[in-house]
Amino acid sequence: MNNLILQYPKIIKVEKALARSGLGFLLEDSPFRFASIFLPLYKGAATLPPDKALSAFMSGTADSIFKLFVCELGWKHSAPEVIFSSSPNSAMLYKQREELRRIFQYWVKADSSYQGAYRSFVQRSDILLDKRLYASEIEAVYDAAKHLPHVLHSEIDWSLCDKEKLAETFPSETDFVVIPDSKGQLNLAKLWGELFFQKSILVSNWQDIAQQKDNVMFHHFSLMHKITARLKNYAVRFLLYHEAPRNYAQYRLTQALAHLAQTCPQIKLNQVYSAELSQHYEEHSAPDITADYRAAMQQTEYGQILPSPLELPSATEVSYLLKPKNYSRDKRFANSSLVVVWGLALLIYLLLKYF
Repeated sequence: MNNLILQYPKIIKVEKALARSGLGFLLEDSPFRFASIFLPLYKGAATLPPDKALSAFMSGTADSIFKLFVCELGWKHSAPEVIFSSSPNSAMLYKQREELRRIFQYWVKADSSYQGAYRSFVQRSDILLDKRLYASEIEAVYDAAKHLPHVLHSEIDWSLCDKEKLAETFPSETDFVVIPDSKGQLNLAKLWGELFFQKSILVSNWQDIAQQKDNVMFHHFSLMHKITARLKNYAVRFLLYHEAPRNYAQYRLTQALAHLAQTCPQIKLNQVYSAELSQHYEEHSAPDITADYRAAMQQTEYGQILPSPLELPSATEVSYLLKPKNYSRDKRFANSSLVVVWGLALLIYLLLKYF
C-alpha cells in the first residue's frame, strides 16, 4: 500500500497525459479512483472516436515506449502498431519503461484481465529497446515459414545489428504496399493461416507488406508465440459464428483477423481456411515415460543419467498429517507456558532491583 501511495504522482501524471491526448476512454476502466477527476477537465480533447484518436496519438510526437504503453492499455481497441525497427534508444526510455511497468503492475493487481496486456508490454518493450531481439523474432517467422511457397525472405546482418539498429535487407525490386495484388493477397492469407494454425504463431499489427512478384511477407509486425489450442478453437468459432472476444488473447486475434481482411480484401478467409476450420484442436503434451520404456533405457548408455523414480510412501503412512495436532503438549514448547514466562519476568525484575 505504501508503494502504491508513492506511485500516485506518476499514475496521476500518466492519466492526465492520456486525458489531454483525447484518450480518456482508456481511463473508463481505470482501477484508480482519481481517474474520473481528469475526464471532465479534458472533455474537449475527446473529439474523435476511439480508433481515430488512437491513430492520431500513434502518429504524434510521443515517445515509442509511451505509445507501446497506450497500445497495450487499450487492448480492447485496435491501435496502430509501434514500429520496432526505428525507435530511439536512451537511458531515459529505460527509466520510463520501468515507471510505466510499475504502473501497469498496479493496474493488473486491481483488474486481472490486464495480465496478458502487461506481459505483452514487458516483452514488446524489451524488443523495442534492443533491435537484436526483434531480429530474432523476424528469423523465427522465417524459420517457421521456410518450407512454404511464395514467402519473401529478408536477410539479417547480425554484424551491423545493435540495440538501436536493425540491419534487415530485402531482395531487389521489393515493393512495400498496404494491399498486395490478388495473387499476393492469397499467398499472404495462406502464410498467416499456416503460421497460426500449424506453427502456433500469431502475426498481428503489421505496418505494410513486402512483395516481390508473387512472394510476400509481413513487414514491421508483432508476434504472439505459444498460441494455445483454445485460441485456435476460438478462431474457428469467430470465423464461422462471429463469437465476440472476451479476453486479451481473443481481442488480439480478432484484431489481427480484421487487419488481415483489410489487407486482403479480395480473399474470403473462410474459404482459404476451410480445412483448418473443420478441425478441433487439442493441446499436445509429452507422452508419459512407461516403466517398460524406462527399463529399456536403463540398459543403454543413457541409463546413468536417468533419475530413479521416487519412492513414495503409502497414503496410510502419512494419514496422520491430516489430523490436527495440539502442539501445546509438545515438549519443545514446554518452556513457553505462562508460568515459565511470568517466573522469568519476576526473576529479571528482582535482579534489576536488588543487584
